[in-house]
Amino acid sequence: MSGKALEIFKHEVLVDSSIDWQKLEQKYDRVYDTEHAIPDWIFSKIREQL
Repeated sequence: MSGKALEIFKHEVLVDSSIDWQKLEQKYDRVYDTEHAIPDWIFSKIREQL
């Protein structure tokens, strides 16, 4: 993958040592069965993939 947005991310975000990537992954690595903003008709089709 390449492009301007990825280059900006690499040079401005990935170099920031104050970001706790493990903490972010723990918080955002799953989709919950409830309290999400995915429309029901879409969620019913992807639920088994999660």
